[in-house]
Order: sequence, then structure tokens, then C-alpha cells
Amino acid sequence: LRPVEVKTIYTFVIFIIVAVGIQFFFPTYLLSGVGISIAITMMYLTLQNPDELLDLMTGTFNRGSLIVSLKEHLIYDKSCSVVVIAIDEMKTINNILGVDMGDAIIKKVSKIIAESAEDEMVFRMSGDKFALLPSSKISCRRIAKEIRESLCREHIVNGAEVRISACVCYGTIADVRDYEYIVK
Repeated sequence: LRPVEVKTIYTFVIFIIVAVGIQFFFPTYLLSGVGISIAITMMYLTLQNPDELLDLMTGTFNRGSLIVSLKEHLIYDKSCSVVVIAIDEMKTINNILGVDMGDAIIKKVSKIIAESAEDEMVFRMSGDKFALLPSSKISCRRIAKEIRESLCREHIVNGAEVRISACVCYGTIADVRDYEYIVK
């Protein structure tokens, strides 16, 4: 657990103890329900903070979310399919066309991936790398093919016509140790 989560759990317990203690010594004040409600709300907001799981630029899930999802898949399913997309020449794009254009291309690629992936979770692993955890090997192949085909077309990004090149790979992870190789 992260320090903020541990602090929240301790605060939750303290809130409940204080509310029940006040209820015990002053039975006319009904505070135990209110105390528990406040503590549960506080715990929910801390532990389920969606901003912590998202990449702020693209709105996709971030690397930390990918690691958690991979571990959960491997614990419960023993294996999982993965699609990894790496945009080619991002450093060159940033140097020649500028960082704003590079960011716009990354946003465009994340949108293309999300549209191709339909209901699957999209993760941004790093600056120019994305990943998906499709529900089956068949959907893994289909999604990888759709992403490749969508990226090959010309796209309008910030008013400029661009052709985006990316490496799209897919496979299966069958061992918990293998996930570390994927996320690096």
C-alpha cells in the first residue's frame, strides 16, 4: 500500500472509533452513522482516485494501471494476450515538427487505438508506446490488424496531413515474470 492509502485506512479507523465513542458516552447524539459515512466516503475518494490511473495527455490508462492489470490477469487467468504499439521516429517528429505536433500525433494515435480496441482498456506505457489487454487471442489479432490498417492511412493532425508509422506487435504472456519485460 502507498503511504496515502495507509494514512486513509488509519484515519478511517480513527473516525469510526471517535464516532462510536461519542455515541457511547452521549447516546442522544447519533454520530456513529455519520462518522462511518464520512470515513467510507473519504476512503473511496482516496483509494479510487481515477486521475492517478490515467495518462493526463491522452486520457488513456497509464503505465501503473497496466502493471496492476497485468498482475491481476496473470494471477486469475494464468495468461493474457497483449498488443503493444510503438510509434516510430517520435524523437525525429518532435525535433523537426515540434513538441506540439508530436503531442498531437500521440493523441491521434491513442484515439485510433481506442476506436480499434472498442471496449478494451488502452494503456500509455511511455511517451510513444501503448498497450492493450484484449480478452482473447482472436480479438488480439483482429485489433492489431485494425490498428495497423488505421495508422497506415493519412491523417489530419493540427491542420497538417501526416502518415503515422508504428510497430504493432501482439502475443501472450504466460508467466508473471514476463510482464516486467513487456512494461520496460
